[in-house]
Amino acid sequence: MSWRKNKVTPTIAILVLIMLLTACVSTQSVVNRFGGKWIGKNFDEFVLRYGSPYKEFHLKKGGVAYTWNSGTTSINMPVTATTNVYGSTAYTQVQGGGSINMYCEIQLVTDSEGVIREVTILKDTIGLWVTSRCHEVLK
Repeated sequence: MSWRKNKVTPTIAILVLIMLLTACVSTQSVVNRFGGKWIGKNFDEFVLRYGSPYKEFHLKKGGVAYTWNSGTTSINMPVTATTNVYGSTAYTQVQGGGSINMYCEIQLVTDSEGVIREVTILKDTIGLWVTSRCHEVLK
């Protein structure tokens, strides 16, 4: 029976490693994928899909730099408590709690015709399921 445990443990470890590696997404890979999809398209198409930007800056050459964000999503973290008993006295330590805020912010630069020419990720926190919130919201 012990030989079976030894075979199962490496298999589980390999599966966990594969899951962790596939969950790793770099911000640069998001820029490459998203930019490849949107550069050359009209900014109006982006707005129809993802919503309006919250900020814009008009450039001297006639283009516009737009800043868009996903809005903040928060996940509450659980509180953990550890109780240790020493003799007839119990001590409880409480740890954790709080929340994690997830957020994606990008800048899109358009030319004077409204065509997207540049995409930059300004802020990218951890996501709900992968290491990039921008990866999750910019599909």
